[in-house]
Amino acid sequence: MTSASVTAEFRDDFERERGRWLRRRVLIYCAVSVAIQLLFVVLRVGNIIGGEDPATLRADWFSLAFSVMSIGVYAWAFVHTRSRMLQRDAVIRLIFWIFVGPNLLLTVLVPFASHWINSVGGNLPLAGAVTTLNNVFVFHLFASLFIPWTPRECVRALSSVLVAFIPITLLSTFFINDASFNGGLLVSALSPLVGLPGVAICWWRHGAFRKKFIYNTLKGRYGELRRELSDARQIHESLFPSPIDDGPVRMTYEYEPMRQIGGDFLHAQTTVVPGKERPLVHVVVIDVTGHGITAALTVNRLHGEILRELAEDPGLAPGDLLRGLNSYVHNTLAIHSVYATAIVLCVDPNDDTLRWASAGHPPAMLRTVDGAITQLDSTAIVLGACRGDDYEVEEGDSRFRPGDMLLAYTDGATEARNHAGKMLMIDGLLKLLATVRPDAEGGWAGAVRREVERYRDGKPADDDTLLVEVYRPLELASVGEGEG
Repeated sequence: MTSASVTAEFRDDFERERGRWLRRRVLIYCAVSVAIQLLFVVLRVGNIIGGEDPATLRADWFSLAFSVMSIGVYAWAFVHTRSRMLQRDAVIRLIFWIFVGPNLLLTVLVPFASHWINSVGGNLPLAGAVTTLNNVFVFHLFASLFIPWTPRECVRALSSVLVAFIPITLLSTFFINDASFNGGLLVSALSPLVGLPGVAICWWRHGAFRKKFIYNTLKGRYGELRRELSDARQIHESLFPSPIDDGPVRMTYEYEPMRQIGGDFLHAQTTVVPGKERPLVHVVVIDVTGHGITAALTVNRLHGEILRELAEDPGLAPGDLLRGLNSYVHNTLAIHSVYATAIVLCVDPNDDTLRWASAGHPPAMLRTVDGAITQLDSTAIVLGACRGDDYEVEEGDSRFRPGDMLLAYTDGATEARNHAGKMLMIDGLLKLLATVRPDAEGGWAGAVRREVERYRDGKPADDDTLLVEVYRPLELASVGEGEG
């Protein structure tokens, strides 16, 4: 349905633009035709006033009558097209008869007019046929220069004239002599060729218009899409938490979506729990399958579910939060083949403990103050893979003292590729974490991101990359010990 609606919208826009283009060109065509016919009227009147030869005078009178008639037809068509918002089909019918009518009239009258003008015997029907065909060629080429017919419409207009021209030519030459009839056959056989230049022009112009329309449409839609994605990215990233810059537990992060908007997400909040002197810190890192808008929309839904669960139970254990998220993903998103990995962290500074539960997420890395690094492995399968009753989650726990740091991340970091196409992998990230020093501003997350970018040789990321640092500052511990 979505694809069909987009196709229908494109087709409607194309037809509207083609209709506007046709009306503009028809108005120009009619105006230029009136001006040319007025010039012919002036010339014919001058010839009639100063002419003496009877045959020439009769030819001028015939041309004058045809020019006056043409002026009336083109002027009426101009007013009719400009005063009414005609659909393209109506304009095509109008211009079809403007072209076909006068040419049919010439086809019928020229053989008789040739006798009347010359008043002598001879092979006048064949000469009249050649004159008529010449007029058809001029009229058709002139119309094709202005009117944006499709090639089919162009051929249809010409064939409607030739359908009358060919039998009239053959009949009018049949009664003269064999040579005249043979000439009529030759003229009739070659008559379709007079339309080739006009058809070629229409074919080229219609193709150029289609290409230009497609280009302008795609350019405009691309600009709209970029603006919408930019606005969507602002809204999406507004869901990300602000860094936690004070207190016994701090948090900062680095985020690099593969596209303008991505499927990685971070939720962090401090939660006051009755009976606890200092608040708990909950951190949830999620990586939704896929990229771009679809993944971002999924993230928005999961964000609301996380807020709901933690609002209902501020002290919710990591394993219980994962179970709730799994039920939500399984019931609402898995039917669309959308799944997610996640790691839930809960830091309690009151007893220096860290609890976690991981649903198929890459292992977080706990770096203690003495430089030892421990991996926090997955404790459950990915979210949405099975229904809630069958979903088993184990929780892990560890000491998390002042000076310790934990780095959680999404697979965009470990799947970074160097110039040879080799992935960084978890072992590579472990080595980076063991050797780099934290940035003055970005901390460990900023330093690791810098090294991951260096490993990619500056190439764009192949996946969304999110690096989250949770750490305990030493200075607070020192202050507490001094006061004691």
